[in-house]
Amino acid sequence: MTSRIQVFRYLPGEEATYATYELPFGSEITVLQALFYMARDVEHPPAFRRYQCNRGQCCSCLMAINGRVRRACCTKLEDGMVLEPLPNHPVIRDLVVDFGLKRYQDTAGSFILRRGTIFQPSPFLHREAVVDRNQTRGLIFREELCNNCGICLRVCPVNKFDHLETIQGKSLPLHQACIRPQGDKISLAGACPQCAPAPCIAPCPTGAIYKEKGIVYIQRDLCIGCGLCLGACPVETIFLNMERGFAAKCDLCGGNPLCVRGCKPKALVYADAAAPSPIGGVS
Repeated sequence: MTSRIQVFRYLPGEEATYATYELPFGSEITVLQALFYMARDVEHPPAFRRYQCNRGQCCSCLMAINGRVRRACCTKLEDGMVLEPLPNHPVIRDLVVDFGLKRYQDTAGSFILRRGTIFQPSPFLHREAVVDRNQTRGLIFREELCNNCGICLRVCPVNKFDHLETIQGKSLPLHQACIRPQGDKISLAGACPQCAPAPCIAPCPTGAIYKEKGIVYIQRDLCIGCGLCLGACPVETIFLNMERGFAAKCDLCGGNPLCVRGCKPKALVYADAAAPSPIGGVS
């Protein structure tokens, strides 16, 4: 059995179109499974959020299917289907929409982000990833000095994001992402070790992830929330904001970590250390 479907295609700065795909499947798979197949085996596949909670609850796969808002993970594939982005939300690219930003314009029934207001050209988009194999600075936690004041938990920029989830779909409570409470101390279990080389850079389809001066950054205006970096991270220290559709991680505040500046007993320091490795880089 085969299915022929039409998919909305849009790239900032270009006209919105529809592309037709013929798939070797019928109703034995879901629409989301068909999109994952296309991402793997079809030339020029459409962009979509490559994330599944496997519970039908996260709503990251919401889209218009034959004109009705439906979950792609719960909808069986059918011949003649038309897949379009979620209505009344700004379209970032193809089937990927922004769940929170409001600066948009109405274009032929679809909400398209205004070029130049949300998207800024990235100097890192078409350059090779910077790999620093000699990184010598990182976060160090001196447990014996920690008085459990909680300042580091509250000042961490990533800890302030709500609606963060891990690759397993686990929701992270507020103030418990990069730095987390652990008994009467804290834990750096969610702090990115700034791997050298960084395996999260290569899978990023938009060039949103780059490394500079030993620190791995995510350029949020380029991130489409596909989740590929989460799967590539060996220590699971990249998270997905399900409300706004972008990835987030510790970037050491550009080399001047707020958690270190806020730590009065100096339990957290940013100093020379052994080069962090992809495994066991933080405690």
